[in-house]
Amino acid sequence: MRKSIVVTSLGILLGIGSEAYADPVSAGSIIKLQLTDTSGNTLDRFGGGGPFRADLVGTVNDFLTFCLEINEYFSPGENLKVASITDAAKAGGAGGAVDGKDPISGTTAYMYTQFRLGDADFSSGKLLQEAIWYMENEITSASQSALDLIKLAQTEMLANSWGLSYLGGVQVMNLYRGADYSIRAQDMLTWDGTRTVPEPGTLALCALGTVLMAGGRRAQRRT
Repeated sequence: MRKSIVVTSLGILLGIGSEAYADPVSAGSIIKLQLTDTSGNTLDRFGGGGPFRADLVGTVNDFLTFCLEINEYFSPGENLKVASITDAAKAGGAGGAVDGKDPISGTTAYMYTQFRLGDADFSSGKLLQEAIWYMENEITSASQSALDLIKLAQTEMLANSWGLSYLGGVQVMNLYRGADYSIRAQDMLTWDGTRTVPEPGTLALCALGTVLMAGGRRAQRRT
């Protein structure tokens, strides 16, 4: 636990270091969602959900992603259009929405960030999909393992000054399917590692702490 918190804190404060990159998707991108990883191994998924491999048509920059809605559908391998990239799922699925959108939770964003960073505690894609659906109110009960994962995430969020509504670099691909891409398909997660930084208030506190420490060292040298 302590090691995980320390690693996460460093990753957030330093901007993720060598892992800082953004999924190369934007509004208008065409992707396919596949059931296998890049080596052809079948992904261990939760129910009809993820993880899925986001196969960016015409590129080699695939990544693993997860469903936000439990009652929106697509066929693996079909072309899907990224209609928009936002901070919310469209329509809201089983959990419902306000004014046509259902913002994702900070806990979901934190768990997906840790998954993308390779944190061993969040490495099970199957378990993560269950935890995400529970946090997004798509399912009303979850296994003890999923609940424990959520508790771990929220403990680390508190330790790392990650606000309950803070999303870091996590956003939602609002996907559509059909011949003219007019049919709602699913809402899936995407990640921009270059944006995984503390909220402005946290950065200010860190900066203040650095200044105070430096001032203290100078005062000691004078005496």
